[in-house]
Order: sequence, then structure tokens, then C-alpha cells
Amino acid sequence: MTRNTKNTNRNKKIIDTTKKAKKELYTGWKKKEYCNGDVYNGDFKSDRRDGFGKMSFNLEKTNCKRYDWITYDGAWKRGEPHGYGRMDFSDGSYCTGMWKKGYISRGRFIYADGHSYWGDFAEMYYRDLFHVTPYRNGLGIMFRKNGNQVFSGDWMADPIKFSLNSMPPTEKHGLPHGRGTYRFVNNEEFFGKWNKGVPTDKGLYYRKNGETELKEFPKNKNIEWLDSMKDRR
Repeated sequence: MTRNTKNTNRNKKIIDTTKKAKKELYTGWKKKEYCNGDVYNGDFKSDRRDGFGKMSFNLEKTNCKRYDWITYDGAWKRGEPHGYGRMDFSDGSYCTGMWKKGYISRGRFIYADGHSYWGDFAEMYYRDLFHVTPYRNGLGIMFRKNGNQVFSGDWMADPIKFSLNSMPPTEKHGLPHGRGTYRFVNNEEFFGKWNKGVPTDKGLYYRKNGETELKEFPKNKNIEWLDSMKDRR
């Protein structure tokens, strides 16, 4: 047998082994429990979560924080949330919307106290940071518990790298920043520039009687939602 023949046979064995390995990669629906206790029920493609499925997270082994994820139920692609899905958190809050490569890019967040946010979010990666809520970032609207609008406009998140045992200051995680409209409880409105949740310049003040004037944010009116926003991201 010549050297070329031996090499050819060897290459065939390598190809056969590769094909066999590919065949062993699972495609279809199944329930899978991971070594950390997380459980996934749903579609797989080439042994990765791909399609639709529900992941239930084991909080006992993850130093449970207030915003730990309990479940993600929705679309997956190449092992990450991708498409429409819902994430539930341990404090009773949840978010629904469009996920892209592991993070929610746009959707609705219902907070445990009844406030809600509709809009854009920053790129908070599912594969890297498992136990935090999405950051408000971009265009969005915050609503009070009764459904009335609080703020509509630009939001900015200030993502900070951290470990699961060292949570960053939450007040930096998505406050009004840029241009936007704040609506008071009496339905009067102020439109102007904002810097990390605080109005910084004169703006248009709309009164209930239809009058409009250029003025600074009223000093006798508190931004009643600002303090309560600090424990929500």
C-alpha cells in the first residue's frame, strides 16, 4: 500500500468521524437540566437552544438578588434569547418584548409596584450578566401605577461592570437624559432638557387652561417619581 493510499484512508476516517459527531448533535424538542440546576424545555438545533422554549433558573445556586431572573419564555437562536419573549423576575416584575442576541432591545417592563416603562433598552447581555434587569436607554415612556404618563422622551443608561456580589448604584441605570416631557399629577406638562433625571434649563410649561410659557422647572413642584425610580432600573 502506497503512502498516498494510507493518507486517503486516514482522511476518510477523519471525515467519517466528523459526520458521526454531527449526527450526535440533537435537533428537536426536549427537556434538559443543567449542572447548576437550570432547566430548559423547548427546541434545540445542533444541541443548542434554538426555536421556542422556556428556561427556569435555579436561584439557590446563584446568590439570589432582588432582580434575579426566574424564567425566560420565548424565542431562542443559537443558545440565546432572540425574538419575542418574556422574562420574569423574583420580585414579581416582568418584561416582554423583542430580544436580540441575548438582550431585550425594545419592549415593556412592568415593575413590582405597578409602574411601567415602554420603550428602548440598552444592551444588557443575557450570556454575561444573568441577574439584573434591563437598562432603560433610548426613547421611552414611563407610566404611573394608575396608567397615567409620567415622562416621555430620551433615557440614558450608564452600564457599570460588576459581579453578582457587587451591585452598582441603581439610580444610574436609566434616567431621563436629553429632551423629554414630564407630566404632573394635575396633567400640566413641562418639556425641556434633562440631565440624569434632573431638568437643566428653561422649557415649555403647558398649563391645563391651554396657556404656554417659557420657564424653568417649577421649584415648588417635586419630581415625585425620581426617588422611587432609584430602586428600579
